Formats: sequence, structure tokens, C-alpha cells
Amino acid sequence: MPRLLAEVKGTTGMAKLGDHYGPYVSARRLGAGGMAHTFLGCRRGSEGFEQRVCIKVMRDYGHMSGDAQRLFAQEANFAALLRHSNIVSIVDVIEEGALILELVDGVDLRAVMRAATEPGLASDLAVYIIMELCKALDYAHNRTLRGRPYGIVHRDLSPSNVLISYAGEVKLTDFGIAKAVARPSEGHSAIRGKLAYMAPEQATGQVVDGRTDLFALGIVMYELLSGTRPFDASGDAATLRRVLSGEHVLLGEVAPTVPAGLVAIVERLLRPDPHERFASAAAVMEALLDFCPSPLAYRQLGALATQAKPHETLLTDFTVPIHPALSSQDVVFEAESTAQETMPLAEHHALTTSGASLESAGVGRHPIWWLLSLSIVLLVAVSLLALGVGNPEKRETSDHGAEMPAVMVP
Repeated sequence: MPRLLAEVKGTTGMAKLGDHYGPYVSARRLGAGGMAHTFLGCRRGSEGFEQRVCIKVMRDYGHMSGDAQRLFAQEANFAALLRHSNIVSIVDVIEEGALILELVDGVDLRAVMRAATEPGLASDLAVYIIMELCKALDYAHNRTLRGRPYGIVHRDLSPSNVLISYAGEVKLTDFGIAKAVARPSEGHSAIRGKLAYMAPEQATGQVVDGRTDLFALGIVMYELLSGTRPFDASGDAATLRRVLSGEHVLLGEVAPTVPAGLVAIVERLLRPDPHERFASAAAVMEALLDFCPSPLAYRQLGALATQAKPHETLLTDFTVPIHPALSSQDVVFEAESTAQETMPLAEHHALTTSGASLESAGVGRHPIWWLLSLSIVLLVAVSLLALGVGNPEKRETSDHGAEMPAVMVP
């Protein structure tokens, strides 16, 4: 029987550093949201192998009913089937209510937007982000099993669930998790998700489909281009009224420099009636072709991510740097050694300490020292062989030339 998170992590259910999740150990806190805590996790193997991941621990898992926990596992298993360059992969599902995710070295889209010097991003950059998200949605919405669609809908598309790597990659995370934690438990019903990004049909508990995610995509695009959200109001009730009615200030009025064609695309995505929106993410991409971004847009986005938060090298800070004293030729040799580049520092120090006596004696790690030593040994061996084999007379004298003692013959 699966153990509840509260039983494993204590009565409060609070996840902390050093907790074990299967073979993974939480090593550093990355953040906390309404649904989960996130940690930098590590799994160690033989020969100095280290795998770094993101551990997402659900806040309320210990208080979920058995049905809700099963739904969580089901949604996580469905999401684990998604393998796309614009979707954060699920590496493992742990029974204590934790997901082991691909670690994205970067920041979320919210941080990138805050780092921008002006309200809203340049149209070119905003279109690049939206097109990358459309690729993720188009893939997920059309996944099938034995010819039948999964019906996967994200349900919580917002800037905090869009990750931007320092290399300028755009990755969508948390597919299906909003549905899993929205299941009523112990007689209480709740709508999980961010109301400011929620489609009318989702907010009112109706059937959702891919067009629900497109509504949220339109809100994200509106925010990227203007720096504001279309349906924000003084409170949740007022925000919900605006979402249901579609009431908002038109994007063209908030951001007059945005091309009229982009304004029309955003306004169509924000229609309260799903049938009046684009039919699919692919249709949105096709509409955006007239505003195709620069091929180097990813570099601009990566620079913004670095500006938002300096590069912390979550994936590579355990790599052993090449020693600065080595020559350029040595650097090439060292760079070819994958084991040396990826060896944890502790193991690296242990090895270099044990080899210190050899290096102090003049024997380095470079093969040329061994070749030189071998050459000297061979030269000495050949010289000795020449002394013993090259002069037959000397050899005979040495073997038989000793004066024999006199023998008395009777």
C-alpha cells in the first residue's frame, strides 16, 4: 500500500532538505508554489556518476483521499508519456506524492518578464515564445494511444509553468497536475489553477479541451506584449466576472505599437466561447507565420533569462574544471576525457591526493611520460643485449674462459 507523504515526511507533511525520494535526495530548495515544493535532487551511481533532477513534492498529497492519490498517479503517468523538446520530461513518479522531473537550468517566464526593461517584450521575442508553446500544446493535445486520443489538457498554463533555459529553450511543465489536485476531497470542492489565466468553461466546471489551453495562451501572449493581464480586477469574484464575460481592455489600446495582425490573433484567443477561438495550437502557429521571429530569438531570450537570474549552473557546478597550468595540448587531451570532466569534486580530490607522490616524483598523468620511461627501459635493454650478444668471443670467454683447475690423472 502506498505510504502517504505525511507519514513519510512527518505529521506536518513538510518536505525538507535531505529527504529521500526513491534513489533521489533533495539537496537544495528551488522554490515553492501553491501546489508543490521544488528541490534540486541528485542520484549517485557507480564510477562517480551523478544525475541531477528537479523533485516536485505535492503540498496536499498527505491529505488527499485514496481516489485523489490514484488520480494524481494516473495523470502523472499520462504526462510521463509526453516526450517533446518543449515539454519538461517526467523522469519518475514516486509513491510519496513526488514527481522527478527533468532539471531545466534557467528561470520561469515570470522572472524573464520582470527582467525586461520595458513593460512587455518585443513582438519578435513574444512570438517566438508563443510559437514554442504552441509546439508543446499541439504535440500534447494530439497524443494518441492505440489510435485513440489521450485528451491531455494542461489546465494551468501560466508564466510560472513556462521555463526558460539559459540557452533560450522554452519548456512547458506540469501537464495534468492541476486536474489531479482539483479533485474534491473530504466533501470540499475547489477550483485549482490560476483564475487570471483560466478559461470560462474551466472556471465553471464544464468540459475542457485543447481550446481551454489556447485561452490561457492568449492571456500569456497579451501579458508578454503589454506587461499587463487582460482580466485582472480588484478581487477573485470581479476577475471571474470579467473572465466569463470576456470584458477587458483591447490589446491595441494597452500596447498601440503591437502590429494589428498580432492584436487580432490575441483577441480571437480570448473569446469566451471556445468555438470562436482557434481550433488548435497548429492553427495558431499558422496564423503567426506572418510574424515569424528571427532565427536568433532564442539567444535574446537566453540573455534575458541570465539577466533575470545569473547562471547558477544547476547542471554543471559539480564538473571538475581543467587545471589552468596545463598547456594547450594538454587541455585538448583533458577535454577528451569525459570521466575527468564529470567527476564529482570529492572523488577528484581523492584521486589527485593518492597520485600526488607520483606527480612529485616527476610522473605526470600525460601518456608522454610513460612513453619516455618505456623508451629509456628499451634503450637500456638493447644496450645490455648488445654487450652480451654482439661479441661472440667475449661471450665465450665469459662463459668458458675461466681457467680450469688441474686434474690429477693417475
